[in-house]
Amino acid sequence: PNMQNIPVRSGPEMRSMFIPRAGRQLVVADYSSIELRLLDYYMNGGPLGDIIEEGDPFLWLGEQVFGTSDASLWPIGRGPLKNGFYAMTYGAGGPRFAETVGGGMTPEEGRAVIKKIKAVLGPKYKTLDKGIQYKIRTGGFVTTLAGREQHVPADKAYVGLNALIQGSAADILKHALVESSASMRAMGADLILTVHDEIVVDAPDDGEDYLGALKDCMVSAQALASNGRLRLKVDGTCVTTSYAEAK
Repeated sequence: PNMQNIPVRSGPEMRSMFIPRAGRQLVVADYSSIELRLLDYYMNGGPLGDIIEEGDPFLWLGEQVFGTSDASLWPIGRGPLKNGFYAMTYGAGGPRFAETVGGGMTPEEGRAVIKKIKAVLGPKYKTLDKGIQYKIRTGGFVTTLAGREQHVPADKAYVGLNALIQGSAADILKHALVESSASMRAMGADLILTVHDEIVVDAPDDGEDYLGALKDCMVSAQALASNGRLRLKVDGTCVTTSYAEAK
């Protein structure tokens, strides 16, 4: 089954159907805030890096945009703000941002929030976004972290930043899969599944050793960045009952 398309509302019940074999564990590890970390990397500095490491970047963003740390006073919640933020990096304008956020936000309000978010991120975000769009309009592609060309139509240049970030995230996961597959096999475990930026391994009872090795393999993908500024973080757990335990 396509584990990436399990409906959110029935997620726990659906995920509980997937269980480890007798005497085995599921070792589950996923990248933490990989898109934000890549955005920080490509911006080459700015406020995002330290915030990602020290706290919740979307609570911080909401405080900066709406002028208060009390999320109950924001016009939208943390979740909608997060969704809207990613829509913005995918090229959304005011109408699409408002539609993504929901809650009755108007296109005009959406444009105003986008403007505030970009102001918080600073001039490096604008420079990055405009530079990518120029590269697409003149050359037709962006180059991902691993050197792959992601081709984008000139009239869709506004999705260039998304193509760069998602393409680079794919590079990272592919690197992690190669490294972890060999490592897990050598330790007597089996890599069985990926779900978005998550890797699932079938391992013997003592799963913690496998989790540590899996995390190391996944973090090693930051070596794809030539300047050493990419900082990857991996969260994980070992579950004995079902895949739902990991979520």
